[in-house]
Amino acid sequence: LPSAASRVQVQVLGAGGEVLRTIELGPQPAGLARVSWDGRADDGSLAAEGAYQLRAQTIGPGGVQSAAQVLAIAAVESVTIGAGQGGLALFLRGLGDVPFGEVRRIG
Repeated sequence: LPSAASRVQVQVLGAGGEVLRTIELGPQPAGLARVSWDGRADDGSLAAEGAYQLRAQTIGPGGVQSAAQVLAIAAVESVTIGAGQGGLALFLRGLGDVPFGEVRRIG
């Protein structure tokens, strides 16, 4: 988060873009806010195996919503030099190939 937020909400989206789960994080300071998902939908049912997206937003006074950047943590399984247009790419477990320029932190 670029600045402190009075309320942060993370949504887990299914393959069709439908919201499966909404996770309320409450107020958050500027910086990284950690969230984990237990694989369950809002109704308590276990979500099927598959790929999901996360969408985060801050909610301010008057219900004004602003999108927040989402970052993921994943293990590096391999590195490819000369991938795509000659750049460096990392193959991340569960995420696939990611251009090195999109990586925010290693460690």
